[in-house]
Amino acid sequence: MGSPRADRRREQAKEAEQAIIGCVLLAPVCWPDVESLLEPADFAAERHQRLWRWLQDRHVGRLDADVLVASTCDEVETFGGPSYVMRCADSVATYESAQYYARLVAAEAQRRRLLDAAEAIRGAVEEHEDPAEALAMAERRLQALAGATAPQDFLPAIEVMAEQWKAYGERSQRKARGQCSGISTGYSDLDGVIGGMRPGELIILAARPSMGKTALALNISRNLASAGVGVAFCSQEMSRGQCLDRMLAAEMRLQATDLRDGVHASQRSTWDLMVEGAERVNRWRFWVSDSAGMKVSALASRVRRLHAREGLGLLVVDYLQIMGAEDRKAPREVQVATIATGLKRLAMELHIPVLAVAQLNRGVEGRRDKRPTMGDLRESGQIEQDADVIAFLYREDYYDAEKPGGTVEVIVEKNRNGSTGRVELAWAGAWQRFDTVGGGGR
Repeated sequence: MGSPRADRRREQAKEAEQAIIGCVLLAPVCWPDVESLLEPADFAAERHQRLWRWLQDRHVGRLDADVLVASTCDEVETFGGPSYVMRCADSVATYESAQYYARLVAAEAQRRRLLDAAEAIRGAVEEHEDPAEALAMAERRLQALAGATAPQDFLPAIEVMAEQWKAYGERSQRKARGQCSGISTGYSDLDGVIGGMRPGELIILAARPSMGKTALALNISRNLASAGVGVAFCSQEMSRGQCLDRMLAAEMRLQATDLRDGVHASQRSTWDLMVEGAERVNRWRFWVSDSAGMKVSALASRVRRLHAREGLGLLVVDYLQIMGAEDRKAPREVQVATIATGLKRLAMELHIPVLAVAQLNRGVEGRRDKRPTMGDLRESGQIEQDADVIAFLYREDYYDAEKPGGTVEVIVEKNRNGSTGRVELAWAGAWQRFDTVGGGGR
């Protein structure tokens, strides 16, 4: 049981949760003043979390988000019903104290996280025989908590330059070792064009069906995970098991159909490779989700928690256009724009690259030269704006059976922080594996 002072503070925070929601519903104009101060998880009440997430999604999509819209939307029952929405609005007389209420809610959320961390640390101390393990766990929890504060405001040039100077030194050291400035894809020719995948970047990998875009995304994930980089893979089309089937086939150069259909008991060499491959995969820092139709807001919530706990180096989404829409009634172009913008913001917030697979429209099929261009991206306007890198896949043998297979052309059409160009990768479809032409992969 808490102290009287703590009880009073919690009651004030509960009232502040209603009040800040009421302020934004009554006067959407105050949203820019408070949007950076709170996340849905900062609210103690689940219905308040849902309401705040709804407000975020509406404002990101530049859609109306007032009392009337909230009390008549499809999700209103998850908020407590129209009467509760009206109660939140009635809890304030003016929106001028919006920032005050937001800071009260944020402060109480930080207290809850500190208490949760303290309880987790206590459990670790009792569970681990080695105090060093408990101390390491405590440091991770407290560091994650310290990093969960509101974003900083403007910084003076001297502070930014101090950070950049450190980055210059690290990049120079990587260059001296023959490494790219960003996180390596595992393919040196591709790294040579895009400079690797940099924190905060949204990278689009697009192609027509059956070109190998999911396979390449999984191969890049495999390259990083096997090198010790944490990778989260959000699959919207395949199950978790199917993703690992493909990665195991690529890792051990196994026939993907054997993993799909089963291996005969007499194929001992294949079984031995499968066992060795499974042992490798078990050591990878790789997490996979197969929640179809997941919204960006739900993905962001899950990835934030995973990143705070494990430390990620890459997030992969397969694929962008079939993610769940935040507003199912909005035009398709607006839905996709919201998804693209949400992924870019998540990359910048977590300071990791986000690799998103994307589908192309059928326009490419009607041309003589079937190499994709920017205009072939489905609902492409906002994707083109938000993406830092856009790369297309093209296989000549897909359109002309007489052409030799075994290679895929990667066309880097946009690169905000580097050059563009074309790269060939070796493609072994039976293994679902990509390699650098003339050399091996990881």
